[in-house]
Amino acid sequence: GEGWENFLTYGWQSAYQIRTAEAVDVFGNPLPVTFHPEGTDVKTGIFLQDEFVWDERLTLIPGMRIDWHELSPEGSIIGAEETDDTAFSPKIAAYYRFNETFAVFGSVAHTERFPTLDETFSTSSSSSFFNPSLDLIKEQSNNFELGFALSGYDLAQSGDSLQLKTTGFYNDIKDLITRNPALVSGFNDLSGYVNINRAEIYGAEVELAYDADYFFANAGYSYVQGKDKDTGNYLTTI
Repeated sequence: GEGWENFLTYGWQSAYQIRTAEAVDVFGNPLPVTFHPEGTDVKTGIFLQDEFVWDERLTLIPGMRIDWHELSPEGSIIGAEETDDTAFSPKIAAYYRFNETFAVFGSVAHTERFPTLDETFSTSSSSSFFNPSLDLIKEQSNNFELGFALSGYDLAQSGDSLQLKTTGFYNDIKDLITRNPALVSGFNDLSGYVNINRAEIYGAEVELAYDADYFFANAGYSYVQGKDKDTGNYLTTI
């Protein structure tokens, strides 16, 4: 229509992974493979996103994705059974351009992630041995993002441009999947991976880009923190 445009994107995605692994001792006898365990991982998802642009200034982007997941063990993993689950991930994002120089943007999203084959069935790492993590559940995160962008043109020479983009974000996570912080070197009578009840990951990113006829340059800075909200301890990985 006059003054506005709309773009609808939809589709589906599937992945099917079968992992087999074999190991033998010096005498040729079979050994269990504990670091990259055998198993089958099946995922299927559908997604829908709409991009509405008004007056070349305001852009609204709602979207959603639904995923199905099935995980099946192979080999001799005691107590392991086939599991399946469903995930729903909606979002909405907005971008507003005041003029050629200044724009603001933000988004709110809910995302869900299934445990992987390694996280569920692995029983060893480079320094420790542990039990498979058969009680893992999917992690869920509410994500918030806000930022602004500055642009300048014809600064040092005709036709050049400079862009600065700054983004702040906060992720409020439930049942975060992470390596068990209680593991020690050697044998552990513990699950290798656990769900952390409540966690948060937050930070800021700054990107700077200059482009001219004969050269370009890009620079970026990222500051990220992650904490267990129940204990106040820092996360082992973010």
